[in-house]
This record gives sequence, C-alpha cells and structure tokens, in this order.
Amino acid sequence: VVNSEGVRAGNDYKVGGTGLWVSRSYKKLDGTELDPADGSLKLGDVVFVEVEVENKTGAAIHYSARGELRPAGGEIENARLGRGTRPDWVKDEDQWAVDFMNMRDDHLEAFGTLAAGDTKKVVYTVRVVTSGKFTIPPVEAWAMYDSTLWARDKGGTAVVSGPWTGKLL
Repeated sequence: VVNSEGVRAGNDYKVGGTGLWVSRSYKKLDGTELDPADGSLKLGDVVFVEVEVENKTGAAIHYSARGELRPAGGEIENARLGRGTRPDWVKDEDQWAVDFMNMRDDHLEAFGTLAAGDTKKVVYTVRVVTSGKFTIPPVEAWAMYDSTLWARDKGGTAVVSGPWTGKLL
C-alpha cells in the first residue's frame, strides 16, 4: 500500500468555509504582527502563531478539530514539556479550552466544543530552526462529525535568513 499526503503547490485550493471561519496570524513576544515572508525571521527566533476559529452556526459544534500544518524550518515548542513562553497579550478568556491537543512534527490539532457564535483562539510557539524559503500550508478547521462544516484560510511563504543563506555546499 502506498499512501501520500500533501498540500497542492500554489494557491489553487479552496478557501472560505461553511459554518466555520478560521484565520492565522504571526506575532512577536511583544504582540506586534510579523510577516513571515518579509525575510526578517532569523535562526533561533521565537514566533507566536495565533489561530482564531469562529462558529458561525446557531448551534454548538462538538469535537470540532483544527488542523494546523506548520511549514518546514520551524519546530513547535511544546509547553507541556516546560518549553515555551506565554506572552502578556494572550488572554485566558479568548483561549479555546480544548479537550485534547495533538502536537506532531508537522502539525497541531485541537479538539473541543465551540458554542454557537463563539470565537476562540489557540496560540502556540514555534522556534525557527532552519534557514531557507518555505511554503506555509493553509490553516483549516472542521467539525469532526459533520463534513459540511469547514473553514480554510490561505497559506503563504516563510523566508528565514541564516549564517549560510545564499551559500551552496
């Protein structure tokens, strides 16, 4: 059996959604917005990824999931292992109290319930570990047991400079 997964090259995937809305932003420790494509990222930098999910339906969505594929070049700082920093701009009342969070090498998934009309955030830390130009996959949210409820926001590009940027081996 051969199985392959991935994200389409370019931006030819469908964005928007039905019943859910999702967006993603990148911030520095002080809360200022960061554009990962502008080349300001350097090896060792810490980036806070803020994903916002909104339930646009009139009913609670139980066990909605949010899949966050992260680009190569960064590693998730697992706060459960004592790694990571909590910035002052993260407010508890805005955070999604998830039932379960699954952190993997290439993605993060959050599972829980979103009340009708509720908007919640998940903030996590990524440390920049590899220089280069990387594709950021789109961010997605969906209801596990109702495939008609979904949301997807565009991906992008991350440019990380390092001491050997532009040099060939």
